[in-house]
Amino acid sequence: MSGAGLSLDNFKIGVIVSLITQPFEVIRTSSIVGMRDANKGALGIFQVIKQIFKMEGLRGFFRGGLIGIGRSALGSGIFFNGVENFHVLTKGLRDNKYIPNNLIDFVNACMTRFILTVINNPITVLKTKFEVVGNNEYKGIIQAIRHIYQIDGIRGFYKGMMTTLMRDVPWSGLSYASYKFGIDLYIQTTGKKPKDSPLAVSLIGGASASFAVIATYPFDNLRVRYQCHDLAKHHFDKPFDLLKIIYKEEGIRGFYVGLLPRLLKKGTSNALTWGIYETIRKDSIIHKH
Repeated sequence: MSGAGLSLDNFKIGVIVSLITQPFEVIRTSSIVGMRDANKGALGIFQVIKQIFKMEGLRGFFRGGLIGIGRSALGSGIFFNGVENFHVLTKGLRDNKYIPNNLIDFVNACMTRFILTVINNPITVLKTKFEVVGNNEYKGIIQAIRHIYQIDGIRGFYKGMMTTLMRDVPWSGLSYASYKFGIDLYIQTTGKKPKDSPLAVSLIGGASASFAVIATYPFDNLRVRYQCHDLAKHHFDKPFDLLKIIYKEEGIRGFYVGLLPRLLKKGTSNALTWGIYETIRKDSIIHKH
């Protein structure tokens, strides 16, 4: 892809953010697979934290860390290099008064996220398996790869990809477009550059991620329930059947169960990611129309 070229700085961002957020990933994954007592509500998270520390100490919070660092570095590198290059390729469209810049940003981020998800899904599958505290089935990454391939073949590395695309593509588009809108407004209002105010950048990044999570969370809710269908009390063959069951038994509120943990995680990681990006990249090409 021509345009902005590749930047190692974009890969570094993923490494830094991964090191900071990996414990949250372990807590989330362990909660989903049964560590958390649902009857304790939000307090169940503290129960999971205590169990992880009791079983594996501080090291337990960094399970899958090496894979996570590789995934985040690759993910950040592809995403930021992607949106930078798409920004260059779509520069001519920004001069068209009938096409809103926010729509262009939305499409650019969606296209980049689609490519990223397809490339990153095998790593995500591996990462998730290693994050489950108490699971010592695999002694190493190579053994895990062989086991997945023996059981499901190549298809095993792409489990859940369609539901992930349903969640991540619109989330990425909304998050990036709203972030660009906020940053452009900040530049116009204050006359300052993003690199001059990491705090403002982080706040805008966190707010844009939170907005995107709220808007797209029902897809994530469906994704989790569908992938865990073998543990569900109801049997269904298609996602649409699950949708009807949720609405009938839980109403609209059922599609937002578990919203708070994801809201906190994505808001924090997005704030860190954009804060680091604007600091490292300084005069980023995405702010040059």
